[in-house]
Amino acid sequence: MKNHIPSLNGLRAICILVVIAYHFQAHRLIFQNSTLKYASFFLFNGPLGVGVFFVISGFLITTLLIKEKEVSHNISLKNFYIRRTIRIFPAYYFLLFCYFVFQLLGYINLSRVDWLSSLTYTKQFFTNSSYQTSHLWSLSVEEMFYILWPVIFSKFSKYGTLITISLIVAVNVSRMMQYSYPMPTMTNTIFSRGDSLLIGCLFAIHYNKIVAFIAQKRYLLMLVFLLLLSSIYLSKYLYHLAPMPITNIKLRLINQQQPLFYSLLGNTGLITNLLIGLLIIISINIKSIWFKFLNLPIMEYIGKLSYSLYLWQQVFTADNSYLLKLPVVLLLACIFIAACLSYYLIEKPFLKLRSNFIRA
Repeated sequence: MKNHIPSLNGLRAICILVVIAYHFQAHRLIFQNSTLKYASFFLFNGPLGVGVFFVISGFLITTLLIKEKEVSHNISLKNFYIRRTIRIFPAYYFLLFCYFVFQLLGYINLSRVDWLSSLTYTKQFFTNSSYQTSHLWSLSVEEMFYILWPVIFSKFSKYGTLITISLIVAVNVSRMMQYSYPMPTMTNTIFSRGDSLLIGCLFAIHYNKIVAFIAQKRYLLMLVFLLLLSSIYLSKYLYHLAPMPITNIKLRLINQQQPLFYSLLGNTGLITNLLIGLLIIISINIKSIWFKFLNLPIMEYIGKLSYSLYLWQQVFTADNSYLLKLPVVLLLACIFIAACLSYYLIEKPFLKLRSNFIRA
């Protein structure tokens, strides 16, 4: 594979726009329209957008580890952690520094738990967070993955497939248990969302085989889209059945099997994540209208800004009275401006340092 992987920035662009739209809709910052009821499963599906980010992260990190091992016959964990630190920490802690200033000025009020969990990347284990820091749970999950996965992969790469599949199964069992015995503090942790990252890893490990399988199979793109849509819709259907009185054997069976259905289907299910992984490989390799769309300059640009956009969108989508008075276009402009400042003043200068530790 080339150093620059096509389509990934385009996919990131779509995901961040979906996450932003999700938060706007959740806080009634955009109009509610019955026409959008079914389209909203994609257009305003924040959890699905984060899931795609996770699969991309697992795929990209494992691809880089594989390439490093092929070139140098070794994986430098020290250089890996330095590269990740340079990539993630500056923009992240710049946001927290701005939050500190905002709090001094009285614009926000973060608790000690908010600060401690944010500063230590442990937000995934704290559900009662302020809105301004609640989105940092996903970065907490990724950070734990970045710490653990390179060690596992470098030490046991010979058994990479077996270990990855075993961990995916373990996460799904954990998720089913959480649906059976609700544990709110575990909902958005690596123990319930880690399979999406691991599926990205698995697709990277078997990248060449998968590419050979999908070669010239252009119909797969539409098939994957349809299956992905079906997975999300079926999950919604089962969810709406849940509160209904159980009057027959079929409904009773569905109710009993809901933990299994929810773990496999829907926004965060195993089947959904597998379809996302396949969609990523197809998007990279099959030259179609979809490929051209993902690689448009505007999509590439938004994709490059996606990390800063994700960090800052929460500031301007909060359910605050002064934000509700502002037009959506202005709020979007504020998100974009803040992201650009973060990217050009913080991210980009630090990214230049990574060349000293092998490109990542």
